[in-house]
Amino acid sequence: MSIVNEFISKKLALLILLMAVFTYISPYYWQVYSWVPSVLLGIVIFFTGLSMDVSSIKAIKTKKKVLFIATLLKWTLTVFISIGLAHLFFAENHEIAAGFILSGVVPSATAATLYTFIAGGNTSLVISASLIDIFVSP
Repeated sequence: MSIVNEFISKKLALLILLMAVFTYISPYYWQVYSWVPSVLLGIVIFFTGLSMDVSSIKAIKTKKKVLFIATLLKWTLTVFISIGLAHLFFAENHEIAAGFILSGVVPSATAATLYTFIAGGNTSLVISASLIDIFVSP
């Protein structure tokens, strides 16, 4: 299991890029049953919860500055980058541009938690930042 985890951790960006390109050029519409994303999300949250300990959750109280910076960057930098890239690359395709902008402005708790968990990062910090993200998003 650790060999698979290590491989995915090192090659995650490349795997995501390859899958995105393959999906984009694929002539087939990929359909999955509606319950599959829920099960996969449940697995991610389950293993993330197993990787956390009580001391790391208690240590979040001392990281208020980091949480503030993460929230500030999420709601400024990612929004402006997604708007800029949408106008730069998809100015003629309004539907794709709107989807691209929306991907930059929605809370990204699932993706951030998954990437942090796979990379062995501070999952309790990511979950705290994602919780703040969810409250700020409306």
